[in-house]
Amino acid sequence: MITKQDLPDILAKTLKELKGKGTIIEVCKYIWENYEEELRNSGDLFYTWQ
Repeated sequence: MITKQDLPDILAKTLKELKGKGTIIEVCKYIWENYEEELRNSGDLFYTWQ
């Protein structure tokens, strides 16, 4: 389960994978594609992570 405190690390990993840059949509898509299950199991964070 992902918590709000995990989001900065996830964002850093995402930007690393995207070679240091990406649009908000690209970043959100990457996070969703790679963390969907954890986000779905994160309670209210599911609705606010973006």
